[in-house]
Amino acid sequence: VSTQSTWGLADIAQVTTQYIGSRPMGIAIIIIGMEQLDSGAWEPRVFKVDPAGSYMGWFGTATGQKETEAALNYLEKKHRGGKMENLSQEDAILLAISTLQSVLSSDFKAPELEVGVVSEDNHKFRTLSEAEIDKCLTTIAERD
Repeated sequence: VSTQSTWGLADIAQVTTQYIGSRPMGIAIIIIGMEQLDSGAWEPRVFKVDPAGSYMGWFGTATGQKETEAALNYLEKKHRGGKMENLSQEDAILLAISTLQSVLSSDFKAPELEVGVVSEDNHKFRTLSEAEIDKCLTTIAERD
C-alpha cells in the first residue's frame, strides 16, 4: 500500500460524486499495508477512504454504523497514555481481537475469526492459522 495509491482511490471516489445520482463507491474502505520510505525503512500504514473521497491515515480505525464510535472509544480507553506505533505485533493483534469482542459483545472461537497480518519483517499479507488465533484468544481470556 502506498499513500499515492490511497490518494488515487480517494480521488476516483471524489470525482464520481460530482455527477448527479452517481456514487458507485457507497462504502468506506480501510486500506492496510506497509510502505517503503525514502530511507529504505518500512512503515505500517492504515488509511480509511470514505464514499465522498476524503481519506485519512490512522493507527487504528473501524467502519460501520454503531461499531465506529464504540471501537474507537474502546481503542482510546485501552491504549490511553501509550502510543499505537509502539505496540508489538502480538499486542496489536490482541488489541484488535479484544476490541471486536468488546464492541460486538461476543466471545469468539478461533474458526469464527480471520486475522490478517503485515509486518516489518514480512511485508506480504498473511492470515493467522486457527491455532495462532486460538492462542491469542486464550491470552486475552487469561488477562481478563
